[in-house]
Amino acid sequence: MALKDSRHILAYALIVVLGMAAAHYLGKDYNWDSLSYHVYAGYNAIENRLAADYFAASTQGYLNPYSHVPFYLMLKQGLAPQLVVALLALFHVLNLLIVYEIALLLNRRRDGTTAWVPVGLAVFFAFCNPVFILELGNTFNEITTSVPVLAGWYLLVREFHAPRRNWVALAGLLIGIAVALKLTNLFFSVTALPLLLLAPGSWKARAQSVLVFALAGLAGVLLAGGWWAWQIWEQFGNPFFPLFNNIFHAPDFTDGALKHYRFIPASFAELLLKPFYMALPNQGIHIEMVGPDLRYAALVILLALFAVKSVLGRPGVGKWSAAAPFPAFEGQRLLAALGLGVALAWGMWVLSSGNSRYFLPMSCLASVILATLLFRFTGRPRFLVYASVALVLLQTALAGFGSDRRWTPAGWGASWFELDIPPPLLKEPSLYLHLSALPASFMLPFLAPRSSMMNVSGQYVVKENARTRALMEKYRGRTRVMKRFSKDQFTADDFNVALVRFRLEADLDTCLSIRFVQRHGPGEADTYKYYISCKTKPLSWPAERFDAYLASKRRMDEVFGRLELMCPHIFQPRGLESEGNGKQFWRNYGNTDTVLEQHGNGLVTYRNVFTNKPEVKVGMIDVLEKALPAKAAVCP
Repeated sequence: MALKDSRHILAYALIVVLGMAAAHYLGKDYNWDSLSYHVYAGYNAIENRLAADYFAASTQGYLNPYSHVPFYLMLKQGLAPQLVVALLALFHVLNLLIVYEIALLLNRRRDGTTAWVPVGLAVFFAFCNPVFILELGNTFNEITTSVPVLAGWYLLVREFHAPRRNWVALAGLLIGIAVALKLTNLFFSVTALPLLLLAPGSWKARAQSVLVFALAGLAGVLLAGGWWAWQIWEQFGNPFFPLFNNIFHAPDFTDGALKHYRFIPASFAELLLKPFYMALPNQGIHIEMVGPDLRYAALVILLALFAVKSVLGRPGVGKWSAAAPFPAFEGQRLLAALGLGVALAWGMWVLSSGNSRYFLPMSCLASVILATLLFRFTGRPRFLVYASVALVLLQTALAGFGSDRRWTPAGWGASWFELDIPPPLLKEPSLYLHLSALPASFMLPFLAPRSSMMNVSGQYVVKENARTRALMEKYRGRTRVMKRFSKDQFTADDFNVALVRFRLEADLDTCLSIRFVQRHGPGEADTYKYYISCKTKPLSWPAERFDAYLASKRRMDEVFGRLELMCPHIFQPRGLESEGNGKQFWRNYGNTDTVLEQHGNGLVTYRNVFTNKPEVKVGMIDVLEKALPAKAAVCP
């Protein structure tokens, strides 16, 4: 066996073993999205729940579900949690293997040798990424769909100097599949174009490559997403429902544009400083958790040093150029094209979401660029040793000890979900009206066959409409309400505040408790969540009380609607449904994490539930009905 081949086998084996060992150490995770829609998505793809349920997993339940099918099938087969994590991690590690191959292509020297240290650093930086660690062996599909994105970019890098149409087409197909499975990958199709437009050759050849890439990408989108888009179109009249409903105007959802502003820089200064903010050990900078990441700041500093060197390194200017010559590497043009593509992706990403989960493929490529540029900056061994060791130690400390490694870590247990479900809920098909910002759609496959679910209260509050009435009529006498509690204690108001608009209330004499067991590590006591489910009955309010409720709601809706027009950057998307009990009402704005509320005393306030800043007082409802205060006082 050739030395080169043995090195490849050893590197592959080391990456796979270490990646899977890390995933096993990190363990199982009951993250929010897993309970909310990851399980349900796979269930939906296999069982086609589009007509049976309605917003069972809130808005995410209508996204392309096919990337979650493997996880659902493993649960359905009852595989041990350790095996589920191992199999997921085995696929996720492909990201690191592709990083290794791209780093090899970029770190060839002119004498035919390879600079192995930057190759190893590239793989290390890609792995030692807080977001990659959070998702390794986990149920998120960002790390899953990153594989075809990186595979497509690898083919474009490999074919850069002499593009062959079949490989360019395969690259487009792979990236198109990734786009269909996760729409946030869309940017990584457009930003791959520098690898085609800057390739050697005539402009005619480049244009042909771009055309082949685009057509193959479209084929990939249709292959992985066409059938699902067609089903969603038939159901709602919007092939991307609920996304882009400001264009398609499906009546089942608000026509306000959906864009989450949680991590988007609020100013030009924040935009420029984003790479440095991301190195801070604070929550909510680029992901919901604590995940400091030094790599982007290091890359910016390194690029600044290159800029200084381009000035001071000119012949006859100081001693910089003589003391630190550029190493004799190949592929300067390729590296520039790759760097431009990643830089364009960064700009589009940071202005569209700023959430590092959606930047994972480019984050891997940024690791390659960082390691490669470091060894092209200078040939001085002492500088390279000091810089490499410092970056490795700091990034290891931040990712290994200063970051959250799981959203909701859980012990292995006998199965992935350990649920104690009362026998009646296993036998009688029911319609479950779930009330929570965290949907319980993961539970639906474990309930009685032919059961249905609507998450009517939470992230998106479902209005009464023809679909809800049809489902309730279908399950007349078998419509139940469900809500999650940390203790097996509840009151009628816990349910009825969300049921009143459907003219229903909970029948507390029929309540049953589903116990959800969460295992913990050795020496830690297990914890429990309780999903209380009660039958519903017609609302017992007198007609006068219900009419007064409707009048109060109309009054509040009018004021809330005017505030949305006054402060569109705070209260969006517009036109959402409100909840309340007649005296107190509220409306949740997912784009901006804002809750607008009318309190029982008539005071209207709003607050950001993510930043937990003090609430802003708008005024009393009776005063606001007549005239809103000055815009500057309400909309900072």
